[in-house]
Amino acid sequence: MPTHVVVLGKQTGPQEVELLGAGIPSYIVPATRITAGVRRLIDEGHGGKVLAEVQPGKRHGVACNVATLVRELEPTPEDVERLRTELARFRRAGVEGFPTDSDVHVREVLASLVAEGAPFWDPHAHLVERFLRDQVCFPSMWWHDDPEVGVDEMVELLERVARVRRAFPKRKILAAARKDLDRPDTDEEEARERLCVMLCAAANAALEKGHSERFCGPFQIGSEADEPNWIFCRPERFEALLREGILSPWTSRGAQEPHVYKRPPDRGEIDFDNFPSGDDPF
Repeated sequence: MPTHVVVLGKQTGPQEVELLGAGIPSYIVPATRITAGVRRLIDEGHGGKVLAEVQPGKRHGVACNVATLVRELEPTPEDVERLRTELARFRRAGVEGFPTDSDVHVREVLASLVAEGAPFWDPHAHLVERFLRDQVCFPSMWWHDDPEVGVDEMVELLERVARVRRAFPKRKILAAARKDLDRPDTDEEEARERLCVMLCAAANAALEKGHSERFCGPFQIGSEADEPNWIFCRPERFEALLREGILSPWTSRGAQEPHVYKRPPDRGEIDFDNFPSGDDPF
């Protein structure tokens, strides 16, 4: 469900409010889903930025987008503490060039969360994604029925990130992968995963001389919990990332539990009887 930073517009009736955002259509918010803080902004007659999750809805029987779970943009103390906790994990894992949990960096990260439409109360996925943007991970593209695509991707990675140009057992790996894929009972996704294991093992063998980094894994990424991934780094760094919960170890397909933060209480009010999913948000 997309999250938008919108500017409070005007009250269109006793039971609804219209939210206006730059460059996006207006959204209608039922009064039962407006927190006390945002209601105060309306009553005082001035607008302010708020976070709103937008989902399909109806207005007077006509389909439209409805903004729900609206709250003021200013982070709560719980938001700040949760973010500090996450940033401290990266510091303990020895991640260089990543923001610390200082006041300046907390404000900077909160600003980036807002810019990307991420809720304050769930910074983990945002920060992990931000960290992985600057990392070399494998595989970086999707393929399942043509093993040569995966082999070529690994060969290119070895040359680009490690300057390894020595012989790579491409033909041997391709032959094994195609034999595996051609079996009548083979699942293509599982065959792809087995090929990734072979490719990372072969790559790490090629990296044994003169390189401290390895393709470490597999691990799972929250947004792609059904796909194992490998990260190119020192093994001790990978262990620290696992230890701090920045990355989660891969177990098996379909058995992954996404990393989800429970939302802290809003400073305003939430009408639980009208909560969009019907579930307790805490």
